[in-house]
Amino acid sequence: MTETIASLARATARSMMPASAAVRPGRDGRSGSVRTGARELLAALPNRVATRYRVRIETAELTFLGAPAQPDFARLVIDYIPGDRLIELKSLKQYIGEFRNRHLSYERIANVIRDDIEAIFAPRSLRVTLSFQPRGGASTTVTVPADAEEDAYEAWAQSHGATR
Repeated sequence: MTETIASLARATARSMMPASAAVRPGRDGRSGSVRTGARELLAALPNRVATRYRVRIETAELTFLGAPAQPDFARLVIDYIPGDRLIELKSLKQYIGEFRNRHLSYERIANVIRDDIEAIFAPRSLRVTLSFQPRGGASTTVTVPADAEEDAYEAWAQSHGATR
C-alpha cells in the first residue's frame, strides 16, 4: 500500500509540472539534468595569493521549484580552499538566479552546484551546504562533502572530541 501511495504522489507531482519542466536524463547519465547554460554564467578571478586559505560564501537567495511544483528556498554556503581561480560573486548571484524556475530535488541541486563549481574553479577543497526552509515542520540540510581526506579528519575529530 505504501508503494501505491508513493506512486500516486509521484504521478500527481508530475501532472502539476509544466511540460517544459519534464525531468529527462542528462548527458552525464543522471536524471534531472539542468544543463541550460547556467554553468557558463560563473566567472573566475585569478587567485594572486599563493598560500592556502579558506573562503566561505553565504547567500540566502537560492530559490527553485521543489517536487510539488511549489517554490523552495534555501541558504547556500560554499566553503572552499581556492586553487588558481576564485569565484566572482556577481556571476555567482546570476548563476543562482538561473535555478528559480527549475524543478529539482534537494540532493540534486546541491550536487549540481558542487559539480559546476568544481568544473570551473578546480578548488583544492570544496564543500557545498544547502539549508532549506522548513516544509511541514521539518527542516532539511544537505551537504555535499569536501575531499575524502578532510571528511576523514572531521569523522576522527568528532569521535575524539577534537575541534578545529
